[in-house]
Amino acid sequence: MILSLFFFFFLLDSITGTCPKGTVSDPYSNKWKCLAFITPGKLYLTADGFCNDEYHGHLTSVENGFVNMYITQNAVTAFMNETVKRFWIGVNNVGGSGWTDMDGSNATYFNWGPSQPAASTGSNGCVSVDLRGSWYNDDCFTNYPYACEVSDPGDQPKIPPQPLTAT
Repeated sequence: MILSLFFFFFLLDSITGTCPKGTVSDPYSNKWKCLAFITPGKLYLTADGFCNDEYHGHLTSVENGFVNMYITQNAVTAFMNETVKRFWIGVNNVGGSGWTDMDGSNATYFNWGPSQPAASTGSNGCVSVDLRGSWYNDDCFTNYPYACEVSDPGDQPKIPPQPLTAT
């Protein structure tokens, strides 16, 4: 019986620590998350809406340089058959009060490209990333592919536990 309980909790832990199909785990993030790289491109807010609808998440935040590099490397692989030059992440200054992540927290890491960030006026204020990992203050009404994050293992699809038999 004890062995069965141990196996059940081990199985439960392995299920909750696994990314949904079609996503990759981000081992460099300060929090647990999985990433999905999506094409075709969408407008910034439409892309974030898709992340919410499909993954109960949002466009990905980037906490540090390791995460930026990891996301960029996975984007290169995910978009290799596309004519992608940039993709959306979840950093913006749409409200004009500073750079924030889609979850509303202040962005603390930046990897701006040359002459960036450009002035955030009009429809600018959404961050795209090129395939070298440099960031750009971009027009939110541009269609780019994007990186979604699932930030809570509770949001993942789960396999229901199978009945255990005592041995």
